[in-house]
Amino acid sequence: LENVMKIDSQDVILARLNDAGFTHCRIWFRCLNWISILATS
Repeated sequence: LENVMKIDSQDVILARLNDAGFTHCRIWFRCLNWISILATS
């Protein structure tokens, strides 16, 4: 799985969303190592 599932940090994911044009990004839910993000433009 190491070569298949590349895990990015939370900061990298939020930066990608900002680069994609989303202006407001917020962590909506966090449980163990999973997060849900609400992003609006």
